[in-house]
Amino acid sequence: EGEGADSEGEGADSEGEGADSVKKASFALCVGVGYLSDPPNANGLAHFVEHMVFMGTEKYPDENEWAAFLSSHGGEDNGETDAETTCFYFDVHPNYLREGLDRFCQFFAAPRFAWGSSEREVKAIESEFQQAKTSDSNREAQVHAALIDEAHPYNTFGWGDRRSLVERPAAARVNMQREMRQFHAQHYSAGRMSAVVLGKEPLDELQLWALESCGAIPNKQTSRPRFSSGPPPFAPHRLPLEVRVKPLKDVRRIDFSWFVPSLQEHHRCRPAEYVAHLLGHEGAGSCLAALKAAGLATDLSAGLQEDTSAAAEFAVSVDLTPRGASELDSVVAAVLAFLGFLVRAGPQAWVQEELRGLAALRFKFAESEPEVDYCRRIALSMAQPFYPPEPDAVLSGDQLLSAWRPELVEELLSRLTPSSLLLTVVIAESGAAGDGGDAAGPGGEWQVEPWFDTQFRVSPPLSAERRSLWDEAYAGAGGGPGDAPWAALFALPKPNPFIPTDLSLLCPPPAGGADPSSKPSPPSLLESTPSGCVFCLPDSRFFAPKGVVALEIGTPGASASIERRLLGELAAKVCAELLNEESYSASLGGLGLEIFATPRGWALQVDGFSHKMAQLGVRACETLASLATRGDDAEVGEAFSRVLQQYELGLSNACFKVGDRAPYERRRVLEASFFHYDDMLRAVRGLTPQQLAGFVADTLGGGAYISTYLGGNVDAAVALSFSKAMHAALGSPPPLQQSDVHANTVMLLADEGSCWLVWAVGAKNPTDSNSAVETYWQLGPSEHGLSARLTLLEHLMYEPLFDALRTKQQLGYTVHCCARNTLQMLGFTVTVVSATHVPLEIEGRIGEFVASFLDSLAAMPATEFAKNVEAAVANRLQRDRNLAEEAARYFPEIEARTFVFDRAEREAELMRATSQSELAEWARRALVGDEARRLSVHVHKGGADPAGEALPDGALRFELETEKAKLSTWTQPDEPLPPLAM
Repeated sequence: EGEGADSEGEGADSEGEGADSVKKASFALCVGVGYLSDPPNANGLAHFVEHMVFMGTEKYPDENEWAAFLSSHGGEDNGETDAETTCFYFDVHPNYLREGLDRFCQFFAAPRFAWGSSEREVKAIESEFQQAKTSDSNREAQVHAALIDEAHPYNTFGWGDRRSLVERPAAARVNMQREMRQFHAQHYSAGRMSAVVLGKEPLDELQLWALESCGAIPNKQTSRPRFSSGPPPFAPHRLPLEVRVKPLKDVRRIDFSWFVPSLQEHHRCRPAEYVAHLLGHEGAGSCLAALKAAGLATDLSAGLQEDTSAAAEFAVSVDLTPRGASELDSVVAAVLAFLGFLVRAGPQAWVQEELRGLAALRFKFAESEPEVDYCRRIALSMAQPFYPPEPDAVLSGDQLLSAWRPELVEELLSRLTPSSLLLTVVIAESGAAGDGGDAAGPGGEWQVEPWFDTQFRVSPPLSAERRSLWDEAYAGAGGGPGDAPWAALFALPKPNPFIPTDLSLLCPPPAGGADPSSKPSPPSLLESTPSGCVFCLPDSRFFAPKGVVALEIGTPGASASIERRLLGELAAKVCAELLNEESYSASLGGLGLEIFATPRGWALQVDGFSHKMAQLGVRACETLASLATRGDDAEVGEAFSRVLQQYELGLSNACFKVGDRAPYERRRVLEASFFHYDDMLRAVRGLTPQQLAGFVADTLGGGAYISTYLGGNVDAAVALSFSKAMHAALGSPPPLQQSDVHANTVMLLADEGSCWLVWAVGAKNPTDSNSAVETYWQLGPSEHGLSARLTLLEHLMYEPLFDALRTKQQLGYTVHCCARNTLQMLGFTVTVVSATHVPLEIEGRIGEFVASFLDSLAAMPATEFAKNVEAAVANRLQRDRNLAEEAARYFPEIEARTFVFDRAEREAELMRATSQSELAEWARRALVGDEARRLSVHVHKGGADPAGEALPDGALRFELETEKAKLSTWTQPDEPLPPLAM
């Protein structure tokens, strides 16, 4: 379930960051080695080395020194291990980039590999793996790895866990410390690394710094491992192959996989992208459109799943309806028939030209992304073995299409055939196909994949009848619904009508260029009527032909009952489904559409190229309003059926992971209008399209208050015209007082004094070995001073919490703290997910840490405190990188009726004015003193009984069903609108 636009944000405000500071500096370094290079007796070694390089260096031996440096200068870091690359990256306040580079590059020049830390890092990898085990996609991928021929590099276990890194090596008398050092010595060579540095200094200076820091990394003249000379993942005689996998979640899916020779060298023309574009298209004549019309599927995706020097995997995934789950061969025939259709149609130059033009358009008007993400992306791109050496391609190599090679498209399509297919059926036992999905015939014996403990079975070789059905469909001769073959239903997409052609600027940059240090103007109120308000912010910073329109349609009684809330959700989803063919084309043309239900009605956002933004927004409003009169419409009925099936699956799988369940249960306690997913699942099953029509007619007929924000390449006249057009498209609902729209109401944990409540639940997944604890302190209604203190508290606690509970105590892989804004009620959480400790133990460790942290906060050297305050302020004042971030900062202020458009600046000023003693005294009162109002959510691992849990000293057991109604409530007051723009 979505939390709505203003339900809750991370950080003291649900808005994005503010206005005045420079961007962060960032660095990424990619090593040309990954888990495919793991030795056979040490699966996961590449991942293990990624962890261990951070355990101090010869120059900076303290293990926590790097983390402390980043924390005090507003930075973060991370690492990731993939099949053939390992990437490391960090960001930091730009004034500290040079020192950061020196410290960071020492991890690759002279790591200590402190073996005393190895046990802790194995525990971290084990905790990470235990969380990965709850993902059905991870489990399926490992089943594939187990089925692949043993001689192929893909037959491996790249995650690593305690068994592969400790137990099995010990049994085989393998010295893992020596293996780790040998792996690093062999593969971590400057000649096999790519690096990207981003800072505010001139390029020559950044180059000098890069040489200083990266120059310390030795070049060992070792060649990068390549795996292209080996056998294919599956010997030809083993294919086609069908395997059935038992999922953990309630899933109905069928996956198609073809393993083909590596496509890495064809990155300039990307033939797989061409095939995926047509096979994964969602418009008229597409494979998905045909499957939907037949009632067999709700979604289809296609593309490269993996591409290494060993092999590329082209994959198609189809989400099934219950009927589709019982008619699997019809679905298989449809996908194969579309592939055959593409072969017969031949490569289309105009399609590639459209893709090339769209890529060029996206690149020319690319919006800024987080600095660390940008560096990481470019470093990974540069690490590819056939990366273009041309200097002008460094930034565009992974973005642009510069060649058309139709013969490569033909070659790829020639390999995507029935005879080379690996087919994976993933259907829960409760699915229509029965025991793991047996609609297509009996399977072999169930087996258990040893690493993830996933049950799977390999079906016997295809019968002659099924093979003939597949081959006929591929040839275009049969297999379709009714009398017509599938191929008769297919057509290539028409040229995209949503590609923008008018790229002119309504707000051009000033003649002398924009002043990057100027303070951005807030949105202006253009109109305020009983029907709503219109805010506009013409672009004065980005100067791109792009825009954002966001509106909330506030309606009466949207959350008055579970049925009304469900009908609101279904109306938004059915509207989106009816618009899917148009909105999909719009998304390819750089224009996104979202429509979703909120506790107060509906919200809609269109963002991207501004040329056809109004067209798509008006169509969305028209489609939503039209539901009021289409209760018996066949198209609506079919869309309603597909949406209902997907929605039921979503509710059935909600909060499957304990890390998701904990915050969900916290919100369930705190939010006055909250409907549990089990109750929603029971209630939604009886709803009909006719009820949906009645609900939309009654809701819009009862009036609406529409809050609208338009930003970017718009001016006041365009904004007002657009707003009027959308209001008319909704049927011009009568005016509604804002006070009649659902108000944000929060439960108070206590009316006065302190309290500590514990709400315990069990894991939804009975096989989940993880437990989770989220401890929440309710601090008070949102106001600037409290928000400033809360932001400082989060910044100061985050790193020592992680160091204490994750790095040193190894409670679990997930450890973090976060400021919370729940319907304008501020709070603070500490969250731990653990596979080794029960909730009571986790709670005790959290309490011990909080007590020690409060002491250290009071005793922190004044210079260190001041340094951390400035880092926190710099993070708070991060400039918006693009129009979407700008809208994400301003529109929630309009939705929540707070209208504080300079919130970040106000709170940054208060952060600087907060003394160390003032913050320490407040934190002690709020977290452990007589003002502490605390709610702990305990999610017990699968099979554990939460009712039998002992409570921490001083805590009271909270029974939500009986005690929530006894709590007092707080309702957010409305603030007056700002004055109209003159």
